[in-house]
Amino acid sequence: MMDGTTLYRQPIVIVLSCPFVKLQIYTLHWWRIEYTSVGLLVYFSIAKALYPRILRPVKRWLHPLFLYLCTAPLLGTLHIIPLMLFLNRYYHPGWFSDRAHDTTAFSSIYYLSGTFAVVTAVKLRWKHFVPIAKKARDLRGLHS
Repeated sequence: MMDGTTLYRQPIVIVLSCPFVKLQIYTLHWWRIEYTSVGLLVYFSIAKALYPRILRPVKRWLHPLFLYLCTAPLLGTLHIIPLMLFLNRYYHPGWFSDRAHDTTAFSSIYYLSGTFAVVTAVKLRWKHFVPIAKKARDLRGLHS
């Protein structure tokens, strides 16, 4: 499952990340470089195993899972970027004493729930559940 290119890439990534930490460009708070080395081995192996499966038509429970795994990073990025760059919203669920922790925790749950809702709507033929799409479909029928 593991080929030589992954084993050669891993030390390169670790060697490139060490100077950033030493020059204090990047600060490690709880993450350690060892986690990255183990993660690279595990995640590259999983990716190599899943890639041939993704190329074939996906059915049953794998399709919603793959759709969720593809959609969640996009929706998460779209949700987090305004929080980071513009500081334009904060969430106050009261889970933590720090506002930043509250915002991060709630926004993570929010976008993961939003992703679940999007995947569910897509799998349940979303056009029947969205009133705007239904009206557009009805209007097209009138003009035909």
